[in-house]
Amino acid sequence: MTVNYDEQISAKENEKVKLIEKMELIKDEYLKEIEKFSRDWIQTTTKREVTGNPDLALDIGKEKLGELKRKVESLIEKLPTLVNQYLNKNELWWHKKEDKAWYSQLENRILSKIEREVQFMYGELGIILSEYGFVRVEPKGFKDYGIWAEKNGYGMYGK
Repeated sequence: MTVNYDEQISAKENEKVKLIEKMELIKDEYLKEIEKFSRDWIQTTTKREVTGNPDLALDIGKEKLGELKRKVESLIEKLPTLVNQYLNKNELWWHKKEDKAWYSQLENRILSKIEREVQFMYGELGIILSEYGFVRVEPKGFKDYGIWAEKNGYGMYGK
């Protein structure tokens, strides 16, 4: 019995095409869901930062708080564009740009690339909140962990 390698290769290529199509659908669904999640996250985080610092909120006054609110609302309106800008990059999605790197659950995870871009996208809110003094984006010293940061010294993300 002879093996027809051309047929086997063709069958595997067709199988790969179908898997890539499924992966693209999953990616598109993920981008829609991260946009929905981000709307809630931005609103919740803003509320937590403002209500968690009532003295500063009183000091900056209603006018500045209104300005802050408008900027946050504008950021939320820009979410479709931001999601596309930060997360619709071929290099983030293995099915769009295969790489030969080794991946594991703990180190060099595929999701780490996506998580990093989400953090940068959320940094857009950090910039706005820092304009009004609700968060800091620059450390005051070597071990200043109270900043809005992409990654602190312990490898923990966020503030």
